[in-house]
Amino acid sequence: DGRSNTDTYFYDTFDGEGHTISNLILSDRISNRIGDTGLFSHIEKTGIVKNVHIYNASSVTSPICKYIGVIAAYNDGRIDNCSVSNSTLYSMKEGRIGTICAESTGVITNCYSYDNKLYGTETTYIGGIAAMADNMIINCYSYKNEFNPGSNSDKIGSIVGATTRNILNIRNCYTYHNQENISNWYSAI
Repeated sequence: DGRSNTDTYFYDTFDGEGHTISNLILSDRISNRIGDTGLFSHIEKTGIVKNVHIYNASSVTSPICKYIGVIAAYNDGRIDNCSVSNSTLYSMKEGRIGTICAESTGVITNCYSYDNKLYGTETTYIGGIAAMADNMIINCYSYKNEFNPGSNSDKIGSIVGATTRNILNIRNCYTYHNQENISNWYSAI
């Protein structure tokens, strides 16, 4: 359609109609854009992904993969009523790991993350919903997830690991029974 460098961008609406995708393997080796992976690589501003649930996803990525998000590596649009459960994600490089998305400047609503394991390196951002975000996260929860960062990582949150521009509106979200393998703190952000 004349757009350049957008072969992995999603501009439309995807409605999963409440269906579950099981045993999804996320790999940056099969896309044209090595360095990020998700069911959707990049949800553009006009893109909407809704009503899809992922069960038992896993990541098999190259050493240069920096963004791992089960629903999307990047979200500039809207993710609504999606969930990720019983999944295991590994980062081999500094970057971002989030169960719903790795980085979001869009809107995430009515999503949840349950019983996942996220493994990072010392400088990985890890989030139960998003590793990094600004804009809005509304009506979401993170429950019974396990976060395993490197020894010096301080960018971990049960909802969001860090904000991108310090403008983040989180409403009606909760976190419960998450386990972070850092002995001195348990935080939402």
